[in-house]
Amino acid sequence: MKHKTRPKLKVSREQSLGSAAASIARVRRYYDATITHETQRLEENAYRRLEYDMTLRAIVRHVPAGARILDVGGGPGTYLDPLARRGFDPWLCDLSDGNVAVARERATALGLSNVEQRVRRCDATTLAHYARASFDAVLALGPFYHLLDDAVRRQALSEVVRVVKPGGAIVFAVLPRLHPLRYLLREATAEAFDVLEAIDWDTLLATGRFENQKFFTDAYLADLDEFRVVLRRARCRVIDTLSAESFCAFMDVPLCEWATSDEKYARLLDLVDKTARYPEHIASAEHVLVVARTQGSRRRGR
Repeated sequence: MKHKTRPKLKVSREQSLGSAAASIARVRRYYDATITHETQRLEENAYRRLEYDMTLRAIVRHVPAGARILDVGGGPGTYLDPLARRGFDPWLCDLSDGNVAVARERATALGLSNVEQRVRRCDATTLAHYARASFDAVLALGPFYHLLDDAVRRQALSEVVRVVKPGGAIVFAVLPRLHPLRYLLREATAEAFDVLEAIDWDTLLATGRFENQKFFTDAYLADLDEFRVVLRRARCRVIDTLSAESFCAFMDVPLCEWATSDEKYARLLDLVDKTARYPEHIASAEHVLVVARTQGSRRRGR
């Protein structure tokens, strides 16, 4: 009986690896095709700026001044400029050739050194270009909501932890389990409603897998309790969890109509920051930021 079951297990593993490779390829194609959108997304309106500014605040709070930071899945280099201006030493890798090209242009314009090595093409599951404990902190603001398979996410997490110094910080962005429902309802288009009707919600709630090429791309929707367990098993201690948008999540239209001045936006950002850790806002977030620290000596942020 054992001999009969072994071939099935082997095929199942190969199918799983093939599925993961195909998913990563689809994600790469999506980002190669949406470079302009990704370059502008976090600057296009007040609502998107909340995600950008709250992420920067999380980094400044938990990462020491002057730290060498690797932005894994850093896209077109959106955070290169603000990190460099704040005195950090930013490095970046991404799976999209188009994003890497744009990020290298940005790094060159900023006068950063070693641009070819500083900005590289690779995905989160294989950070072979980087030595063990070679960074003070890592940003993973996209990969963990695109890797569908548990084994692939564990591999990516192992790689991220490997390149961070003991006691270093890792800033993750994840999408909560109900994200697609709120996202598609907010879009309120015929295409979005078609996708919504086609989703098997029981399967989505059980697995967190969102495989769709009509709207966005492959996405993994996290159960935050499960994600914390995975981090603990990887010898990481969660030190902060917050909603990037807090009570404003998925309310971009009314928010943009109200926050029409820098003064209004500044007040709003402070209120979002004060309320971002409320459990009800984390559960209903568009983007959840999870900050963890690797095992080792404790490092103070600013």
